[in-house]
Amino acid sequence: MKYRQILLIVILILNVKPGWSQEKFRPGYIITTQQDTIQGLLRYKSAKTTWISCTFKKDGETVARDYSPAEISAYGFKEGKFYISKTVMQDGVEDKVFLEYLIRGHASIYALADYTGTRYFAETKRDGMVELSEPERILHTDSGHFYAKSRHKGKLRYIMNSHPELLPAIEKTELGSKQLIRLAKQYHELACPEESCIVFERQFKPVKAEFALNGGLSLRKLNFTNRLVTDFSPGYNAAFTVNLRHLFFSDERFSIETGISYSSNNKYTFKNSESNNESEMVTYNDKIYYINPFDDRYISDQYIRATKLDVETMLSLVSVPLSLKYTFNSDKLRPSLGIGGVLSIVTSQNKDLEYHYFSEFIGSTFPPVVGGLLAQASLSCKTGKSGFIGVGVKYHYESNMGNVNEFLTVNSLFVNLSYTF
Repeated sequence: MKYRQILLIVILILNVKPGWSQEKFRPGYIITTQQDTIQGLLRYKSAKTTWISCTFKKDGETVARDYSPAEISAYGFKEGKFYISKTVMQDGVEDKVFLEYLIRGHASIYALADYTGTRYFAETKRDGMVELSEPERILHTDSGHFYAKSRHKGKLRYIMNSHPELLPAIEKTELGSKQLIRLAKQYHELACPEESCIVFERQFKPVKAEFALNGGLSLRKLNFTNRLVTDFSPGYNAAFTVNLRHLFFSDERFSIETGISYSSNNKYTFKNSESNNESEMVTYNDKIYYINPFDDRYISDQYIRATKLDVETMLSLVSVPLSLKYTFNSDKLRPSLGIGGVLSIVTSQNKDLEYHYFSEFIGSTFPPVVGGLLAQASLSCKTGKSGFIGVGVKYHYESNMGNVNEFLTVNSLFVNLSYTF
């Protein structure tokens, strides 16, 4: 597999819209137009679609239903996100949408992430709903071009004019959720010191480390600068992995996986590559072989002629991978894909085996270190409260660094069973 093929896998992982992720439900609730709260599960959606509708099902139900802003008053996730039905201007027309409730206080702040971008609103009893979003832009007129600054600071000064001590803070406030929440909180503490405001922030889960034991079959083939090559050779591998979850607040489905693994593949058949017509000199068990695809080519009586050579390499590697994983959301099954890099140290090789084209330059048949890219896929099934058993496939494409004339390519395929605890 070439580097560009692995990069293609990265693009597919980052751009795929899997069905599992669309069906992910999280604990939440809806508030009806009669102000009744119904507990259940809400589908977790992209921020760009939360303003259109919500998908909800009661606890114990299997069929979910879509609710529009005209059908319910609000909905929210127990982890903190909360959306409320409000009427705002959309393309010059009043329309009911779900606004994300950022903070409720003397001046409430809302956000709307629609197809035009992220818009922000402030609401007070005195002024009603005021849209703050009016980004900086260039106006084109017959008399020239004019730079129009955002007017959100002027609107905030008007809304909060009862407390002029906030003017320095307003001047530093840009259009963003965190900055507007901070300003609104300061304003509420001044206007209503006896009451607490409510900030509807998502409660992020703490970083969690999952440990797993892996073991199974390894298949590995070697390519010595496209001169001497082998087919895939079977062997075994064992690994201990650590998967760090909840590192990416924007999407909890991404995680970082690392660990350490050991693999051994011993018996190989050395042969010339299809593009190499030259003879390759190999010393094995104190005998010198000339490997070439021509039985009738005379070389020397001092060497053993062979079209191919079966050898025991005693080749073992200790590898340290680092990958970005994407886990598709599902209740009991956890399919995942991953992409990353790997560094491997050659811990053993047969000293009675010498491929002269390499050993003359690097001192041994195999270089001490190889590294490259990895791609992986796995499927795990929950077995209890926290344990998972699974099966996975991992592919390593590695090579040594240095002179291109002594460039070893190592292709490794691992098929493993795993237990995560």
